[in-house]
Amino acid sequence: TWVRGRLTLLPQIKHIYQVSKFPERDIPDRQRRWIMPILRADVQLGPRTVLKTGIQGLPLLGETQRDPANPEQDFRRATYTAFLQNRSNYQGYDLTMLMGIYRTRLDFTGSTRPSYGSLEYFFRVYIG
Repeated sequence: TWVRGRLTLLPQIKHIYQVSKFPERDIPDRQRRWIMPILRADVQLGPRTVLKTGIQGLPLLGETQRDPANPEQDFRRATYTAFLQNRSNYQGYDLTMLMGIYRTRLDFTGSTRPSYGSLEYFFRVYIG
């Protein structure tokens, strides 16, 4: 973690390994390995408001999934998120509001399946 004034940078890495196999088979029908490098950046805009951004799958070190049992499922993905988070107290209840954008792009590397992506805008309210 790197903190400079109101800016916080947080590099992370996520790794998932999943194997599924039917008992009557000798080889697995699915053997997935995900590697996801993540870079988060948070900027404190006010006493209760934070701008949070994140990249999962960096440009030179992308998020990848490899499946030796099903190579047609292999892909590279890049995901970008940016949102404003406001936390406050309303009549004794903790209130958190999120407003932002989420963009993802998926490229299949082991098949001729077409690439696709999506762009989502969101507004969420949590009361607790």
